[in-house]
Amino acid sequence: MDDQSWMYLRLIDGRLRPKYIAGVRRFINFAFSIAKNVSREKIRCPYMRCKNQKILKECDVCKYQLIKSFFALI
Repeated sequence: MDDQSWMYLRLIDGRLRPKYIAGVRRFINFAFSIAKNVSREKIRCPYMRCKNQKILKECDVCKYQLIKSFFALI
């Protein structure tokens, strides 16, 4: 996960950029590929307001990142 520029390019004309969606998917796949990050098929949510406290299923983490982004911008 070297290039993180996609994290800052979330929207274009009010729509999610394909590069952002692909980046979220790669990030989640990467997080789940590290055994110590996974507990009962769940990981800590990286969303800023969750503060890595909430432990969520993969689909829920993906939804958070697509809807809310990694940062509390919206």
